[in-house]
Order: sequence, then structure tokens, then C-alpha cells
Amino acid sequence: MTNYHRMRLVSRKLLTSAGGFVSAALGALLLMPHAARAAPAGYAAAVLADSPYVYCEFGEAAGTTAIDSSANGFNGAYAGGAALGAAGDSASGGSDTAVTFDGTTGYAAVGAGAEAFGSYLANSSFEFVFKTTSTTAIGFLSGDANLDSTVAFNVILNENAGGTLTANSIRLYIRDSGGRSYQAAFTDATVFNGAYHHLVFSFSNSTATAYVDGAVQALAVTSGAPAAFGAFNYPVYFGAYDSRGVAQNFAAVTMDEAALYTNALSAARVAAHYDALNGPPTPPASVFYMPPQAQILSDMVLANNHFTNEWPAPGCASCLSGSHPSCIWTRGTYFEGDLALYRINNDTNIYNYAVQWGAFTNWNLRYGDSDASPDDQCAGQEYVELYQLDTNQTGRLAHIASNVNYWMSHNTGLSQMTYVDSIHMSMPAFAKLGVLNSNVIGALQTNAAYLPMMFTNFHFIKSVYGPSNGLYNATDRLWWRDTTFLSGYTASDGTRQKCYWSRGNGWAFVALARVMDVLPASDPHYAEYLQTFQDMAAAIKAVQRPDGFWNVNLGYAGDFPGPESSGTACFVYGMAWGINHGCLDAGTYLPAVIAGWNALAVDALRHGAGADSGMLGYEQPSGSCPTNNFSYTSVPDFDDFGLGLFLLAGSQVYQLSGPAGITLAAPVLSGSQVQLNFTVISSRTNGTLQLLQTDQLGANWTTNTAATLTTNIAGLSYCLAAATNLSTRFYQVLLSP
Repeated sequence: MTNYHRMRLVSRKLLTSAGGFVSAALGALLLMPHAARAAPAGYAAAVLADSPYVYCEFGEAAGTTAIDSSANGFNGAYAGGAALGAAGDSASGGSDTAVTFDGTTGYAAVGAGAEAFGSYLANSSFEFVFKTTSTTAIGFLSGDANLDSTVAFNVILNENAGGTLTANSIRLYIRDSGGRSYQAAFTDATVFNGAYHHLVFSFSNSTATAYVDGAVQALAVTSGAPAAFGAFNYPVYFGAYDSRGVAQNFAAVTMDEAALYTNALSAARVAAHYDALNGPPTPPASVFYMPPQAQILSDMVLANNHFTNEWPAPGCASCLSGSHPSCIWTRGTYFEGDLALYRINNDTNIYNYAVQWGAFTNWNLRYGDSDASPDDQCAGQEYVELYQLDTNQTGRLAHIASNVNYWMSHNTGLSQMTYVDSIHMSMPAFAKLGVLNSNVIGALQTNAAYLPMMFTNFHFIKSVYGPSNGLYNATDRLWWRDTTFLSGYTASDGTRQKCYWSRGNGWAFVALARVMDVLPASDPHYAEYLQTFQDMAAAIKAVQRPDGFWNVNLGYAGDFPGPESSGTACFVYGMAWGINHGCLDAGTYLPAVIAGWNALAVDALRHGAGADSGMLGYEQPSGSCPTNNFSYTSVPDFDDFGLGLFLLAGSQVYQLSGPAGITLAAPVLSGSQVQLNFTVISSRTNGTLQLLQTDQLGANWTTNTAATLTTNIAGLSYCLAAATNLSTRFYQVLLSP
């Protein structure tokens, strides 16, 4: 077969390649097998960690005993049409089994003693893993009805908040001893599709929150504010409800797990349960690939819009977590990414949002011009950038310049830069001011001394401070967060290990890139910044996870292992910046960048129509060491700085993707074949397509002589299919005259 494919093209504007990692390629693609993510074990452990009052796993192989795995041991009994041994949710334990209730006579009664659960209904939770397709009859997942007007609860299928048969609805009903009732329901047809789903109702202070597969549901509520509770008169049932000792309203469901709690599960704990059950959603593509610029920008805008919708007023005096003002480091980091996005799409709404933020504090730092905290200089970096976007607004420089002058006269850096985060918070402010024209404002008259002082501070924290001569380990090429980690660290598994906190190293990595981005290469210390950056890049790349993320501890993979997005965004930004600026080799680092970006944009970023669309998952909250207090669905204490880092990463990956005459979609693996679908944007009436491939970037590209071309839409959309052995492989499609 010929090596080339000739085709006739419709008349379209040709977008020439002005960048990208292979200058000859119009639309280059990296293709790597996507590491399959094993379903996380430990659902039972996650449930038991929250001390359930009743927990039935429904895993019995035979008999009539329904075992309660909670500490209370309320073992009960199966009755009627209850068939054991059904296939359970594979993610909840692999070989786990479930019980199928027939919808006519089948149910499980919880053992004697569980009636006391009624006393705890004021703050309670109801959790199920189940599947059903029954939408034509009312059925009870669990309940104790007690129709003699005593305390009751029910979780009911196909019933609305008013108690009327409504297909695809799920209702929570709680009643107190005074006859006051709370009723809430939602409708979601996907829950009734025959697949397993995770359902939680969390009830606290007469308010319920419902979750399906980790996502909050919109509830219709009829509330009587029940308040006085006491023990049930009859047993609690699963698969039906008890009416004075008689089972009624049977549910046609297969139930894998069911738990009742005497507390309202938080959103974070619901997320932890769901993540333990199913893990993150499966990526839509089976491979990592460099998405086109339009997709990268779309993901950036999606995430940013989610944030600005949550925070329509950019400035505030005490609205952030802990009653902090909006000029602290978390919001400053967000605006680093916000302005990086603005430089791509020139959306004036983004620029105006940032200006309103700065104007709210009159371009001041948290504690004024004599502020000695490195963290607070982070906001000042963005004041400088906003001045650079409108050089008539010199007032934006006044306070950050005065603050840096204060630091200069008091040698503040030598007493305050004692933790690795401070490198990111402070150094870029010195660098950005140090390269400005000293005549802009009077406070900059001495800015020629800023860059030398910046290096003095950097050298101090890197090679002088503390008993180990700095926080940088030149052997491991990574940073300790502060001196408390120098003498060893107890990891989550109890062993003594090295601790190089991921985000702490990310702060330093990002800072070096942002400093070198504005620093002239002639600066006498540029070479040291570059060498440190390159050494860090090699060490960071070596510990990337197969799924593209990085763990929270770069020094020991067994310490709270799992994906974390804020550190990952730092590393993607730094490596992509390094490639774009010729500081890092594309062949070595581009696969890590693409794997990391796909992890962020596919696995961590939520897509969809819900209120959480655009939210970033797996973000560790503010802190100073590795933790596991986060998940795919958890909301961090500050939702701004992680987004800023994501936007920074996207801005550099966007440049790497480059404008293309050929736009490739996500590749599809089918058996031993890879299918590359693409569109062609060209003004040529004739062109030649060529598929090149290599097993390693930097090696020689070869023409795939066996690739076949098919037409999806004549003159626009095509597909090249080629055999692949699923090893790491890179492809590019060339369009030549």
C-alpha cells in the first residue's frame, strides 16, 4: 500500500503550525496506553469508620440469617422471596454477593434491639448500594412505618414528596412522636437503569441532603420539622416496611449494602464512601493524548466559570474560610491562573473580575506595607501583572513596591522564608518588580537591588537555613517543607520515611518557572535557578503515578497513596513551561505533561450539567504535610488556589498543543488497532496525508505504510487506522502539498 493518502479538501482557512513539539507536524498526537485503574477496596472499612448503627453487607451464601456487621451485631433474618448469592457491585469487593428481593414477599428484618434507632432520627443517615428497574410500584428500601402515629422512617422507591406514586422518584419520610413529619424526594431515572447505584440520605436538624453516586440531588421538600423521637415499636426492615408486625410494600431490588447511622454523614464522608466503592469515573478515552487547543481552553473556562459563579463578588473582607480576607495567598494563587487564562482568550470579564478584586483592597497587602508574611506577597504578584496589562494604572504597584522596600531595609526574608511555600509566595513578586522600569513610580527607584536580594533569600532557604543547611536535598533533588521534616517522618502506614510534600515541591517548582519567565538570562543567578529547576523536574518525573497524578508524598509512595490534583497541576505547569521555553527536553517530559493534564482534565475535572460541573476533585485542602482528607467529590476549605494552579497548567499545555491544520480527537483502541479520527482545516484543494509514528519521542519518525484512510465527512472528517502492539507509541498526521 502506498505511504501517502491523497484527498480533495474543501476551501478552508489553513492554520499553520506556530508551535507545538514537532514543528513539521500539523496536529501532533501522543498516544499512550491509559493505565487501568483498579477499583479501590475498602468500602466496608469506610462504612465501619463512621460507626454505623446497623450495617448489612448481604453477602451470606446460604441460610436465613442477615448478619449485621456493625459493632451492635443486630443480626436479623431473611424472609419470603429473598434470594441470596446475587452478583454484587464488583467495585465493592470483587467477589461480594448481594440479595435480591422479589418485590412480592421478600425482605430482611434487622435483629432485636435495632428499634432504638428511632431515638436517633434527628441526626441520622441512610445508605444503600442497590439496583432496580422497577418503576411502576411503590417499594421500600428500608423502613419502620408504625401506623399508630409513633416515630417512623421510610426510604421509598417511586414515591414523590407528597406520597404519590411517581416513577423514578425516591422519597425520605421521617415522623416524630408528635405526628410531625419531614418528607423529601428527588427524581432521577438513571437510578432505575438496572445498574448498581450508591444512595445516601443524610438528615440533620430537619434538613435532608440526598446523594446519588457521590453527587448531591435537588430535593422537593414537605417539612413539619419533627423534633421528639423515641424507639420504634417494631423492627426495622430492608426491602419493605413494618406495619405493626406485618411486612408491606415490598421492593423489587437487588441490595448489596445497607447501613443506618446515628449521625448525619458529611459530604466529605459520603464522598469517601463512594470513592471507596467505585473510585473516580472511567475516562472516556482509553489512552492519554494531547487534546486540541479548543478542548484545553474549554476545560479551563468550565472550571473558571464554576468558581466565578460560586464567587460573583471577587473581593471581601472576611468571606474566605476562617474569616480570611480575599487578598491572602489562596486567592492570589487563583488570580495567577485567572490572568493566564485571560492572556489566552482575552475575555474582558476575566480581566474585570481581577481588577475588582485588587480594587477592593486598594491594591494593598493583608497587613499593609510592613507586612512581613511571604504568603501575603502572593497577591502583590498579581497587582504587578494587572499593572502590566494597563500601565496607566501605576497605583496598582504602590503597596507591593513599598512592601518589598520594607523587606529590603529589614532583611525580612532571612527571618521569614523558613518554609518551602514561601518561595512561591515571595520570589515572583521580587522578580516582577525587579525588571520594571525604575522610573514608573518613586517606590521603584531602588529596584535594581531586588533581584540580588531575591537570590539572597533563595540561597538562604535552599542552602543555609536550619540544621541541614537548607530545605533542599541536593541528593534527592527535592524540598523538605520545613525543618520539622528533617529528622524523619512517620508515614500513614506507621513506617519512618522521607517526606517531600507534593504541593510544597510544587510551590518551589512553579516559583522557579515564574521567576525565570521574567528574569533575563544574563542575570548572574539565572543558571542556578535553571539547574535547580531541571534537577527537580527529573526527580518529580521519576515518581509520577501510572494514572498521571502524583501522590501527596514524593518521598514515599506508601504514604496516603492516591491521586492529588494541586501538586499535579504544579508539576504539569512547570514541565510544560520548561518545554515551551527550551529548558526541558520535549522527548523526555512531554509524555509526563500529557499524562498529568489528562489526569486533571479528564479524571479530576467534573463535566456535565449539574451544579458541580467544573469542580476539581482530589484537591488536598490547605495544609503543610501529606494527608488523605480529600477525595474526588470533596470540597476543599479553599476552592481557589487549586483552580489557579489548574489554570496555570492549562495555559502552558495550551501552548504545547499549538494551532493545528489537523485537529485530532481522542484515539480509540479496538483490539490490536488504533483509530485516529481527525478533521482537516485547510485552504488547499488537494493535499497529501501521511501517518508517522515512533516508539519514543526524540527518535526517528517512520511512515506507517499499512495505515488505511476512511472518510467520515468528505472534505472535512477522516479516520486513519493502524495496527498497534499497545506499547508506548506516538503518532503525528502530516498534511503536505
